[in-house]
Amino acid sequence: MGKVLELEQREQAGSSSYNRFEYQVHWIVCHIIGQLENNAGIVL
Repeated sequence: MGKVLELEQREQAGSSSYNRFEYQVHWIVCHIIGQLENNAGIVL
């Protein structure tokens, strides 16, 4: 297991893709939280 953690990853596509879509991920999480707050009548 230690050797696996020491080796550099061959593929970077997944990491690069996530970094490009990070804004969209944050936006949808904030939107979902807002909807849950509205549905529950919670005011923060």
